[in-house]
Amino acid sequence: MAESEVVIVGETWETTDNSLYEEKKGAVVDKIQKREEELAEKREKRRLEKEKTSAEDETSDFFATTFRKEKSAIEKLVDDSDSTPKDGLSDHFDTTTAALQKLQKFVTDSTSFLPSYDVRQAQETIGNLQAALTEKREQLLPKKKFAFKKKKEGAKGPTKKAPKVVAEVKPGLQIASVVQIECGFADQDSQTLTLQPHEIENQDVSLARLTNCTVKLYGTAGTVHMSNVTGCRIFTGPVSRSIFVDDCKETVLVIACQQLRVHHTADTQFYLHVTSRGIIEDSTRLLFAPYNWMYPDIEEHYKKAGLDRDRNTWDDIDDFNWLASDARSPNWAVMNGEDRVGGWEP
Repeated sequence: MAESEVVIVGETWETTDNSLYEEKKGAVVDKIQKREEELAEKREKRRLEKEKTSAEDETSDFFATTFRKEKSAIEKLVDDSDSTPKDGLSDHFDTTTAALQKLQKFVTDSTSFLPSYDVRQAQETIGNLQAALTEKREQLLPKKKFAFKKKKEGAKGPTKKAPKVVAEVKPGLQIASVVQIECGFADQDSQTLTLQPHEIENQDVSLARLTNCTVKLYGTAGTVHMSNVTGCRIFTGPVSRSIFVDDCKETVLVIACQQLRVHHTADTQFYLHVTSRGIIEDSTRLLFAPYNWMYPDIEEHYKKAGLDRDRNTWDDIDDFNWLASDARSPNWAVMNGEDRVGGWEP
């Protein structure tokens, strides 16, 4: 009997033809099954994408509704300042500031799903609210005149009052303006300039027209504005809101804040702690590394500023002049490890 034949109850079947049939049948079944799996996978993918889009829309709607509500509440607090008794103004302004910080944190926490345009608009609104609050505070509760330190490196000079500074904003720049700033330094060359925590707590600090200076801001400033700075080293403790940098060249900035905005700046290094996406515009040759300044009480200042120590997006920078989504902007880069300063003097 041939090997390809089988005898069953007197009948002879050729197993070669039967095996070929089963093989083809199995291939067809596998193909159909694979096709059904692919279709099911596509359907599931479309469903998830639809749910994601719907969730994002709902989240964006929630953000817009909440932001408008909180904005209106802060505006009312500012307006109510005029009718607040003088002995209650300090607490009233502290409450308003806390509400503004809460709104800033809400925006920061929402940047992961909001379009850049919405984030930008929200930050500008917060800047305007801060400007209005600062103006109202200065109008109704003028702060005392402080004496600020201003001395050369290694030498003890006389204590002098810091100059009154009005923040400079070039036409077209979308930087929140501050009406009147009396905390900061201006028009200095080759100086060591220092402000202590009690001098800058929740204040708007302005640094303008500085050349070859070392500036150290200990404590929790509310906002810091830097304009026309060349060849300087500037250190800040945790800033509770924003740092604005304009027209800065060949400078090292060791800074911590909720939001960073940089304009018209070149050849500058940032040792940065920021809890939202840093923004640059009309700037080039910028290098970024993580914040690494330490001084006594800095941990307490982090808590006071409401700055999340564990969240730092120092290497996630948005260049408003770079529109390509598939490549990073050539205007900034992460600083090489060997080029970074390991630590700074307190």
